[in-house]
Amino acid sequence: MTRNGLNRIASKMVFALVTGAMVAAYAPNALAQTFPDPSRSTSIVMTSDDRWVIVANRESDSVSIIQVRDEGGQDDNTKLAEIGVGDEPRYVAIRPDDSVAFVSNSASGTVSVIALSGPSAFQVVLTIPVGTEPRGIAITPNGSRVYVANHTDGTVSVIDTSGQVIATRELGGNPSAIAITNDGDQEDTDERVFVTQFYAELIPGGPGEGFDDGKQAIVHTFQVGGTDSAQRITLGPLPDAGFTADRTAFCPQSNDNLHSDIFCPDVDADPTSSTITADPQGAYPNQLQAAVIRGNFLYVPNIGAGPEPPVRFNVNVQALVPAVDTVGLSENVGFRVNLNRQVAQETQPSQI
Repeated sequence: MTRNGLNRIASKMVFALVTGAMVAAYAPNALAQTFPDPSRSTSIVMTSDDRWVIVANRESDSVSIIQVRDEGGQDDNTKLAEIGVGDEPRYVAIRPDDSVAFVSNSASGTVSVIALSGPSAFQVVLTIPVGTEPRGIAITPNGSRVYVANHTDGTVSVIDTSGQVIATRELGGNPSAIAITNDGDQEDTDERVFVTQFYAELIPGGPGEGFDDGKQAIVHTFQVGGTDSAQRITLGPLPDAGFTADRTAFCPQSNDNLHSDIFCPDVDADPTSSTITADPQGAYPNQLQAAVIRGNFLYVPNIGAGPEPPVRFNVNVQALVPAVDTVGLSENVGFRVNLNRQVAQETQPSQI
């Protein structure tokens, strides 16, 4: 073996020893404490005692640590530190024992590890290279694994307690948010990871681009301890988002210069009928930037798209929240909610 080859091996050994020692110093035991609930990716997170808030500052390439409750339990608003990290930090995750915080740096393609206690508290103690444009980051209930969604690579990096990337999951698409189940035991390998695909994709054999029912959203899932390919869960479009639109201008009965009648609900209907003037509008889930598990359901808030004309805010953009059965691994359409529709159905408050 050449001298350069030996030097590279030695460098890797030193790196592994140093990073392992650094992380161990601030996160000594993966089972010292566990999360009480399922975990998820978020840009702002609180420590387990509800005293500190840690937030990613995307524009200033930093992370702020803010004390919101003092030792006496009183409300507080003191900024304890602002720590420089990589370029465009997006999401933050804290280990169950509050020893370290992990920050995904989108433009840098790295994860910064910040010590929250010990002699190097409020300092970056390790920088871990991951994939291109990392976003969502979440930790297993007992702190043994960190999962990072690499948005542009279409992958998920898996980091262990030593700070090493031990696996890369190939998903495709644009992974964004992450949520991890929690069955309450001391074992992480039986937990399940859910990763949202940010953009919806065309439905095979569907009507195509530009239609309210032309696309579907995707959630990928795999077991923490498994090695099989991730399973795809589809979130279908809503046939009726709860709003109607006037399609008169898109029907040949009332528009002699119409280029195409593809968006006319019924070319034979009377142009004044409700079939034309109050056509129910659909929408498909899109831009899946968040995910949260409650009970046996994964809820995926997103900006639903209804691209069919006319162009109106309450017709083309919907606030959708599909629900996925985390046991059956499929969408439960009965739990699906359109927040825009709920707002529209609210009664006016009485005047005082």
